[in-house]
Amino acid sequence: MPPHPHYPQLKYDPFPNAQPEDVVRTEIIGRKLILTAQLRGPSDANLMRTALEFQGRRFAVKEVVEYFDTPSDDRLFDIKAEAFTVLNEPPEVLKQILRMLAAENPQ
Repeated sequence: MPPHPHYPQLKYDPFPNAQPEDVVRTEIIGRKLILTAQLRGPSDANLMRTALEFQGRRFAVKEVVEYFDTPSDDRLFDIKAEAFTVLNEPPEVLKQILRMLAAENPQ
């Protein structure tokens, strides 16, 4: 990795046997939240183009099942929606990993 002024510089190769395409470590940088719900609404509702607000988060609708056997013009919908949380910004995670590896320097 080329030097960066804000990242610790390693004086050794922490993974000397790794190839460029090898994955040597993984970090969780976020989570996917899944919202499942039943909604009632008009039969012409286009929920696939809707962002649903729930507990301060915006969820993108990914799946909709519409039930047509309701007695009124209102329909019952099962929906599945997703939102993502970012626990740490990826550059910050990289800095933390580099600091940890620099501290483990076998010199």
